[in-house]
Amino acid sequence: MRFTLALTSLALAGLAACGGSSGSDCATNPTAGGCTGGGPSAPIVGNYTLKTADAKALPAAFTDSSLVSGTLVVTDSGWTQTTIVLYKTGGNPNGDTLSLSGAWEVTGSNVTLLEGASTAYTGTFTSSSMTLTTKTATVLGYTK
Repeated sequence: MRFTLALTSLALAGLAACGGSSGSDCATNPTAGGCTGGGPSAPIVGNYTLKTADAKALPAAFTDSSLVSGTLVVTDSGWTQTTIVLYKTGGNPNGDTLSLSGAWEVTGSNVTLLEGASTAYTGTFTSSSMTLTTKTATVLGYTK
């Protein structure tokens, strides 16, 4: 499956979900098991810049497209990802903007980004970076 088609499919999959508590006290313990969203001290919250895709520095070339740039913004109430993809045939010559958003869950240093009721990405995070795996097994590397 095409990388860009997968991102587009995810973007069209549903409306963004909001974060919020799922039984844990996320405001005081944002890394508690099952925590969704989090308080202002949640370690995942921040602005991230996409640096790599499948261990390739950006722009990362794929068979039918190149991933040019991307951002990931994680707030207490959810996340928003914006990527610029340049298609080899068709599309905008300056690149097409693809966006996804939803809620997030954290357990320890593991993160799940949700879009609606579906998992969009799984991965890990540190205080300065995040590594996410897409449904098509593309690994995205972000830094704060």
